[in-house]
Amino acid sequence: MVVATETDVTGNGRLEGLLTTPSAYYDNKDLIDFLSLNNSKVVAGGVNTATFSGVKLIQAPAQLSGVITSGLSYEGSSYDVKLYINGVRYYQTTHFTITSYTNNTLILELSPGFSVDSDDEITITGKFIDIV
Repeated sequence: MVVATETDVTGNGRLEGLLTTPSAYYDNKDLIDFLSLNNSKVVAGGVNTATFSGVKLIQAPAQLSGVITSGLSYEGSSYDVKLYINGVRYYQTTHFTITSYTNNTLILELSPGFSVDSDDEITITGKFIDIV
């Protein structure tokens, strides 16, 4: 006795129907995935620095680039990521700068008008993937 699996890819086959009529989700996957992404990550402050390891920044899809407010810009790219120190929002160029962003590690130099140290809680929120 021989048992085999057969796939019907003719005009009446189910597989062809799935491939030729994508769902509404599939048509808008980038938009839906971006809008549903909302993470936060907390670290203790260093001496006027904060290091966020395992952070993959995600840019807004082209369709949303005109309506998404940028909280963070790096090397000409804008990201919907916001920074909070002890629960208060601070802004790039006014209160912090990005020292580097390599290998999914974001390092910030903080200058909020007071000395930041290990007793302070630094949080980022927004459109990024937390890679653990």
